[in-house]
Amino acid sequence: MRRAWEGLGLMSGHKKVKGATLSTNTTDYVNERNHFYARFDSRDFSEERRRVTETLLTTLPAGEEADVISVTEHQVMKELKRCKPNKAAEPDNVKPLVLKLCAEQLCTILTYILTCLCFSAKCQLCGKCHASSQFPENIL
Repeated sequence: MRRAWEGLGLMSGHKKVKGATLSTNTTDYVNERNHFYARFDSRDFSEERRRVTETLLTTLPAGEEADVISVTEHQVMKELKRCKPNKAAEPDNVKPLVLKLCAEQLCTILTYILTCLCFSAKCQLCGKCHASSQFPENIL
């Protein structure tokens, strides 16, 4: 908590902290940050996404598709977009805002993981009651 107040004092210029200085050239500082965060936007990942999608769809386990829970990419994306961005992060430190903004990129792999969970744990549909089953610790 103390470090937060020191940082606030440094940003506002209220109190000087030894060894902590802000950049004097804000243009260079901003350009450096833009370059750092925009490094992911400089490449088109559509081909990699297509290959991953094809691989995931061809490696799904075959078998009892009729009575196993099925999850579609659209359903996963819809749930990710419903995340409330102002909520606190989960125990894995992933903020809901990140899940909401990255829903399109995450839906393919999360659909695959959920499908593998359903196949490996034999999550059976049983009408309107919930299916209780144990999921394996290591699914991949």
